[in-house]
Amino acid sequence: MARKPCVLCVDDSLDQLQLRVALLSQVGYHAIACTDQQSALRLAKIIAVDLCILDYHLANGETGEHIARELRMRQPHLPLILLTGDSDVVDSAKNWFDAVFTKGQVEIVALLSAIKRLIRSACLRPPKRRAIHSISGVRS
Repeated sequence: MARKPCVLCVDDSLDQLQLRVALLSQVGYHAIACTDQQSALRLAKIIAVDLCILDYHLANGETGEHIARELRMRQPHLPLILLTGDSDVVDSAKNWFDAVFTKGQVEIVALLSAIKRLIRSACLRPPKRRAIHSISGVRS
């Protein structure tokens, strides 16, 4: 059986997260939810995440932009979607994302289509060559 694509959802609203996880699970994705930057970065490091959906404004002054910047440094080809209630997010923040949607204005079909397209596109990219470390520490 093929592995379901994994979508990491980050939002400080538990209601929004529950809805998003239920929707994504219903259409065949493995959805994981968290509410803060530290959890998001930790999960993205230990789980094979295929795409992240990030809210912009999070608790304690954190933003989806902060998470996106860190994820881009770690995994440059990981698809990132900004799903925010703030239609006035600065353009510099939008530059970190592959797609930007406004809550309450986005059609579910459009969001699901973007998720599918971005995951498929990421899967078609050639994998980055990773350095293999031998016991002596020499890279091959």
